This record gives sequence, C-alpha cells and structure tokens, in this order.
Amino acid sequence: KKNKRVKRINEQGEEVSEDEDEEEDKTNDDHLQTQQQKLEEEKKNILENTEILEEEREKLIKEVQHKVDELNKEQKKRDNLASKIKAMQSKLLSGGIDISMDQRQQRAMDLQAQRQKMIEMKKREREIQQQLELHEEDNIEVQGNYQSLHDEASIREKKLKKLQKKLEIAQTEISDYLDERTRRRE
Repeated sequence: KKNKRVKRINEQGEEVSEDEDEEEDKTNDDHLQTQQQKLEEEKKNILENTEILEEEREKLIKEVQHKVDELNKEQKKRDNLASKIKAMQSKLLSGGIDISMDQRQQRAMDLQAQRQKMIEMKKREREIQQQLELHEEDNIEVQGNYQSLHDEASIREKKLKKLQKKLEIAQTEISDYLDERTRRRE
C-alpha cells in the first residue's frame, strides 16, 4: 500500500500535509475491471447456452450490454472527477495565481518600457534639432557680412527667436522629467 504526501489548505487558510491513499484509486479501477470481466463472461455464457430460447438470449444480452454501458459511464464520471480534483489541487498548491494578473503586470511593464523609449526618442530628436540649429547659426556667423543695420537686426532677431525656442524646449524637458519622476514615486 503506497501513500502519497499532499499539501492542502484547510478552512483557516493554513497549509496542512495529508497522506493520500493511492491504493483506493487502484482498488476502484480494479473493481470496475473485475465487474466488466464478469459481465463479459456472463455474456459469453449466455451466447453458449443452447438451452435458452433466442428471445431470452437477446434479452439477457441486452441487459448485460446495458450493465457494461453503465460501467463505462461510471468510469468516465470517475475520470472527469479525478481530473477536476487534480486541477483543484494544483491550483491550491500554486496559491491560485491568477494568470490574467500576471498578464496585466507584464502589459504594464511593456507599457512603461514603451513610454521610456518614447522619452528617449524625443530626447534624441531634440538633440538632433539643436545640432541643426547650431550649424545654421555657425553658417550665419560665417557669412557675418551684413549688408546693412537692418539685415543685422533681422538676423539677430532670428537668433533671439531660436534661443527663445531652445529655452521653451529646455523648460518643457524639465517639466516632463519632473512629471515622470513624480509618477515613478507614486
């Protein structure tokens, strides 16, 4: 007789170890097989018995076949119950972890990673924009020869507007960084 040690959760939520009797399952299966063999032998005896009338023989065969069908149904029910019990035991042993909760956490992590990529892409885009503006300013300074005071004033106005845009971009970056930092703290 083999005993299997199984951990279960009792009504108070405590983990309890129990011995599960594998012999009982084996005995039930053996009983069903024995019953099925007896019915097959009975069916064979009915067919071999020449003293029984044909009608009685058919009636007895139908009864035996009905009993065999009932045994098969009972076996299917037991198998279904056994699979349900195993599923419940595995759920209890695993702590009943909700897979959808894991999926939600994974999605949240993926979303956070995508946000981080977006922030990095915006940062890179700003850096490229700043480099382009620097090159434009260098080109303007290289040309440096102003035709008149009016040209010089308009060029300096453009530089001033560009610098104001840079200031606004830098302020936006700082604001975005502070927002992201507060979200992470929450």
